[in-house]
Amino acid sequence: MKSKTGIKSYKNDHEMQVDKDVLDLFRNCPIPEEQLMENLGLFLNAKNFSRILFLHHIYKQIIDVPGVVMDFGTRWGNNLALFSVFRGICEPFNRHRKLIGFDTFTGFPSINEKDGDS
Repeated sequence: MKSKTGIKSYKNDHEMQVDKDVLDLFRNCPIPEEQLMENLGLFLNAKNFSRILFLHHIYKQIIDVPGVVMDFGTRWGNNLALFSVFRGICEPFNRHRKLIGFDTFTGFPSINEKDGDS
């Protein structure tokens, strides 16, 4: 099934309804706007929170390794934003580690002949 963005989803109808319900709760919650960011955990499910923890785990693996962090296919920039937060937490004085994101913003138009049928 494809979402409004055209991206294939493997969620069943029940999961999609739960996501819609949580989004409605987020949009209509009574939490004052200035406190909303501090309470985002109320709207995270296990899958999304696990993803954040996994990216944090990956970031911790490179702390002693010099170099940059690269994200290919940044989409909305969520991974880069998280890596920026992790850099601030794990390496507060290492502003030399660059975060670099690449994206075509339109997808790739076609596969080159050299790529074959794969």
